Amino acid sequence: MYGYIVAQGLVHVLKGCGDNLTRENLLRQATTLKGIAPPMFIDGIGVYNSPTDYRAIHHLQLTRFDGTTLAPLGAPALLDEIG
Repeated sequence: MYGYIVAQGLVHVLKGCGDNLTRENLLRQATTLKGIAPPMFIDGIGVYNSPTDYRAIHHLQLTRFDGTTLAPLGAPALLDEIG
């Protein structure tokens, strides 16, 4: 699943580059991700980063498999607050 999510991010970056596949544009697209919700992510968890913060995932959602689906345990937590 991790590889699929990373590949989805790469697809988004390459689409953002368009026909300008220079190193500078690739880095600009890869370091300004906003509002991306990969298909395998739980609702409420998204991807964003900046040129000064390369971390793309900032939230964590604990879940439990209830026999048919993943059921969230509480609200998404900000990783910086977890410690």
